[in-house]
Amino acid sequence: MLSSTSSAARFLHFLFLLAVIAAYAGATLFPFRLELPTHDINPIKVEAGGEIVSVGIGVARTASVPIWLNDAIRHNSLRVDLTVTTADIQQSGPARILTLSDSHSERNLSVMQDEQHLVVLLRTPESGPNGEPGYRIERTFEEGKPVSLAIEIEDQALRIRVNSEVTLSSALPAFPLSSWNADYRLGFANEFDPQREAVLRWCGQCGRLLDGFVASGDSAWRGQIARADVVTPNHSVAYIPATSLVVPATTTRFHLDPEILPFFRRDLVDATANFLGFVPLGIVLSRLIRARMRLAGVLFAVAVAFGLSLSIEAAQFLVPVRSPSITDLLLNVAGVCLGFLLLRRTVFRARS
Repeated sequence: MLSSTSSAARFLHFLFLLAVIAAYAGATLFPFRLELPTHDINPIKVEAGGEIVSVGIGVARTASVPIWLNDAIRHNSLRVDLTVTTADIQQSGPARILTLSDSHSERNLSVMQDEQHLVVLLRTPESGPNGEPGYRIERTFEEGKPVSLAIEIEDQALRIRVNSEVTLSSALPAFPLSSWNADYRLGFANEFDPQREAVLRWCGQCGRLLDGFVASGDSAWRGQIARADVVTPNHSVAYIPATSLVVPATTTRFHLDPEILPFFRRDLVDATANFLGFVPLGIVLSRLIRARMRLAGVLFAVAVAFGLSLSIEAAQFLVPVRSPSITDLLLNVAGVCLGFLLLRRTVFRARS
């Protein structure tokens, strides 16, 4: 009779485990609308004269860290000259014309369009890591009409010129570029993200070549860049003609950026939810595994957690509103281990 009762209890625990797994899958894959990533021709092209023309969400970037970046940081001096023509006066986001960045939330410098207006984000010791709150110049762009922009940083001052006229002058803190990251790359008509490079390298090692990685949510810019010069005290680089830039022939568009680098994004609420949310699964697994299975039981729980979380994160590549994350995977496994060990410790104390 005792054996029958024990078997029934284990069966109920197993059913509860399946219910917990189904709940996790449902919560993370909602709203259950699946779409495959698309492989398209890169909408950023280089014209015969070397100009960059963007008509959609594409990618064009420097192959490595710009040679002038350390010089700009060392001397706290920089000038960027652009000649651009917007293809759409309504594009916003703001749309990225030029970015020196590491992600959507870590930037040294961004030059952007928000409808008719110019937005410049400049990272300084007094700003956030994204360069906010930034600077805004009203009514800078007209559709189909070229505009010359100059961003000058020198003598603890920022000057922005539009068509050679100084439209903004602002004092900057001492050593204004000292908080810049010396590893960022330059992107045109979109933003560079090193996690995308990690995906490209990983896919290349697996035998699948992805030329360019973009996301549906990118605030890409549409228009023509006819001039892009960067000047520092010891360097002068002209990026037009764009022969030195990486402009892939094709792109693979995902819905959102997967987080390939662990703990790259700093979202405490999301991290806590992913950690504590999997504790119940560890408790259920601990009830199913016999008490004498100590190390083997822990390893089994880790294997189940890893397999479940990996399956969910991989499936999120197909869900438009979800973003796969290595951090989530690691936190899920850690949460299961905590739940497993907590119940084991409680049972052990009760028996002793």
